Amino acid sequence: MNSEELESHPLVRELWSKFSPLMEARAKVLGEMYPNARFHLYQASIGSLTPYQGYGFGLECLFPQDVPGRGDGLGIDVSVCHLDGAPRIHADVSWGNSEHAPPDDPIVGAALDERMPEDFCTGWTSSDAWPAATPEILARLESDFPRLMKGFEDVVAFSIKVISQLGS
Repeated sequence: MNSEELESHPLVRELWSKFSPLMEARAKVLGEMYPNARFHLYQASIGSLTPYQGYGFGLECLFPQDVPGRGDGLGIDVSVCHLDGAPRIHADVSWGNSEHAPPDDPIVGAALDERMPEDFCTGWTSSDAWPAATPEILARLESDFPRLMKGFEDVVAFSIKVISQLGS
């Protein structure tokens, strides 16, 4: 499947129409609460030239500076793979690139880890282990998504606090 086919897949369209309005609304509120951070929605095909055949979208927060040991970006992401056959789905809150982040402070790191929400359908070791995108699993994701969003917002708030204390 090419990128356009992945983007127009019925499952991708269903998930985007279900979750992007909530993400967009929260991005606006969070942007007003934390004007030094940037919030934006993203979406992209993933692995169109590989067996993965996936698509991902989410809400990303780019902090004004690196969070110690974590980097400058945090995202809440919904990903699907194997759209050319039996689709699988995953959702999580995760940190972006931390290559240039200052060293981790053990106390701050533990506090951040404590605030990170568990992934939707935990226990996956690879995308092949993600749950099948059945109607039941999609309903579970829809009911679990507010928990993931709250976790994302909690980590954003704590990270902003950490960053502001670094500057003082």
